[in-house]
Amino acid sequence: MACIRHFDSAILNVMSDLNVRACSPQEIDSWCEFLNRNFGYEAPDSYAVDFAPLFTQAALPRSRLAWDGTRIVSSATLYPVTAIIKGIEVRLGVIGAVATDEASRGLGLSTKIIDELEQ
Repeated sequence: MACIRHFDSAILNVMSDLNVRACSPQEIDSWCEFLNRNFGYEAPDSYAVDFAPLFTQAALPRSRLAWDGTRIVSSATLYPVTAIIKGIEVRLGVIGAVATDEASRGLGLSTKIIDELEQ
């Protein structure tokens, strides 16, 4: 049990040092570079082109970026869709752009961000 508590407190310390917020229009390029790097996109391909609806002004408030100083270390976004299931319209939320910088993996950052999006 002591190891688990130590690990949990280490995660809490990392999380408290991060600034988690929605992406601003001025941060889109940084976010796209982060996603390209983490998903292995190389020019001329781009995450922002393949998933353009996630980067619109209307979609940005549904994004979450975890910043460690001036560096994005994790991200996710929620994109609402309407599906028709057996003739009934159902509103759903698709979670996408989930990525964590390699050096920051295993700390629960994506879980924290997705938890915020679900509120």
